[in-house]
Amino acid sequence: MEQIVNFLTGNKIPIGAWGKQFFTFLTTNFAWFFDSIARGLTFILESIVVLLLWFPPLVLVAAETTATAPRCFQGLSLIHI
Repeated sequence: MEQIVNFLTGNKIPIGAWGKQFFTFLTTNFAWFFDSIARGLTFILESIVVLLLWFPPLVLVAAETTATAPRCFQGLSLIHI
């Protein structure tokens, strides 16, 4: 039994080293690609934040509650849009 344990712990597949080399290669050679994806996603997320901050918070809450409330509770909302 000890021989099997020694064999398994002594002969490891270097998956961690291979993964590190692979991701180092990707980030070194394709940094322009990942940077463009990051810039595009940053633009989209910041645009959504600007759009949501343009409206007063109570208007957004009222619009959401009237849009998603069950029919029987729609008449109970405080603000109707």
